[in-house]
Amino acid sequence: YYEDVQQRDFDGSVLATLPLLGDDIPNGATHGIILDKTCFYPEGGGQEGDYGALFTDSKRVKVLDTQKVGNLVVHLTDGSFETGALVHGNLDWARRKQLMDHHTAVHIVGGAARRVLGPHIYQAGANKSVDSGRLDITHFRRLNRDDLDAIESLANEVLGKVQRTEKIELNRKDADKKYGFDLYQGGAPKYRNVRVVEIPEIDAQACAGTHVSSTSHVVAVKVLRTERIQDGVERI
Repeated sequence: YYEDVQQRDFDGSVLATLPLLGDDIPNGATHGIILDKTCFYPEGGGQEGDYGALFTDSKRVKVLDTQKVGNLVVHLTDGSFETGALVHGNLDWARRKQLMDHHTAVHIVGGAARRVLGPHIYQAGANKSVDSGRLDITHFRRLNRDDLDAIESLANEVLGKVQRTEKIELNRKDADKKYGFDLYQGGAPKYRNVRVVEIPEIDAQACAGTHVSSTSHVVAVKVLRTERIQDGVERI
């Protein structure tokens, strides 16, 4: 899912199938399936996990969520396969496209907010779902409609000017030197290497999510509303 965000299907081998136990299992999944390879993105960085299907010539199971446990990507499904089975994976592409659009849009809106409101703006939280993206920012007063219109206008200006998003992996020391601490809007990473997603002229962040390769894939950004979720934090 990093090497090719457009990849929608793949062939893999089942390494393990585990029954899921407990009451807090997403979407009624019954099993967790681990494969030797996958293009399913596991939930992380505020972005929901991918859905889709795994199947053989004789059986098909739904992937109802995708999570990461340690270094393992776990496909939460409504059925099981034998260990060693060769399966074909198929991504729910419409869902992934929406998630990538919203994740990239959240980065653009965050960068636009810093331009419009000032350099004190810092990300306090974020979520990217199929229906919308959400960004929590630090700010000393309530945002009004004029603020939101200015942020929205700049965000759409960026869509019209910037053609590509840049995704690179850097050593933490090199990343700090090049971008500074503002790179870690979502929190400082625990790893030696940092994956940086840069939208030229507006935003650069350490980010493990999936993003569109070209901002032209995002048709438009609409900033709907804002609310005060705590003192000094506005939710867009």
